[in-house]
Formats: sequence, structure tokens, C-alpha cells
Amino acid sequence: MTRRPCAVGWGAMLLVLASCAWQPEVSNTGYVGTWVRGNPHTRSALAIAKDGDAYRVRWSVRTDDGKWTVTCDWDGRCEEFREGQKVATFAFRPYMENGLLMLRTTRTPVVAGDRQEYTDLDQLVVDPSGKVLWSYTIERNGTKFKPREGPYRWLEKVSDEVEGRPTTARSAS
Repeated sequence: MTRRPCAVGWGAMLLVLASCAWQPEVSNTGYVGTWVRGNPHTRSALAIAKDGDAYRVRWSVRTDDGKWTVTCDWDGRCEEFREGQKVATFAFRPYMENGLLMLRTTRTPVVAGDRQEYTDLDQLVVDPSGKVLWSYTIERNGTKFKPREGPYRWLEKVSDEVEGRPTTARSAS
């Protein structure tokens, strides 16, 4: 039996190189890019794009069984669905304050008995590596928290790019 370690080795190496070539670039671009968090059953993604001097965000959530979804447009309007029924709307308003990206989020239920309405103000902070985005809630329904002492979450950067980049003209709100 003749072995061909070189051919197998080169084939495996080409496969690895080819898969690396298709990976999206992940570098330190500040806030801009696509950020995700979640587990094998639920994935949340936040896309952030620069629009002139401002930022625009688009959030999405999807469970693996499709029973819970949130879809948003680049103007900050979102709809939340559970098992095909619309249960809430969201409104996102990003703005810069003291060099940090702030994100005001309002959730409004549209179904009686659904979770409560809330308004959060989150301070977004990019880790020095540029690959982790921290979201610190500094206000929830009027209750203020010191930065990094209230609720927080983090997202990992998966791409420098965003899918379906926003047009520069905003729609009237």
C-alpha cells in the first residue's frame, strides 16, 4: 500500500485556506460592523452603520425554531413576533454623547397581557480589541444606574460589514 501524505496534506491545507478566505474581516472599526450574542437556540444581532456624522442601528433576533423573532429597519422601527403573532413594537434612537454611542430603546406591547412597556438608555462601549461591544443600561423606565453598575450585556463582532447597508436618506419619522 502506497501512502500519499503530501497529497492529503496539501488537500487539507487548501481546504483550510479556502475556508479562511470566505471568513468576513473582523478588525477594530469602532462601532461599525455586525455584532452578535446568543446561544445555539437564540441569536441576537446588532448591525451598526455610519451615516455621515451619525450612526444607524438595526437589531434582529431569531430562535432556531422560529417561534420568536424581532426584525427592524435602519430607521429604528422594529416588530416582535411570538409564534407568528405580533406582540410588540420597538423604537431605537442612537445618538452620540461625550464620545460614546447611546441607544434609547422603547418597547411597546400590542397584545394585552404581554410583557410591560419599557424604555432603556444604553451606553455602548467598544472593547479596546474592537471585537467586543458592551451595552451598559444606564437608565430603565426613569431609574438611573451608574455606568457598569446596572444591567449589561456584551456582543461579539462577527464582521466589519453590515448586510443591507442603509441608504443615506432617512425616512420621515
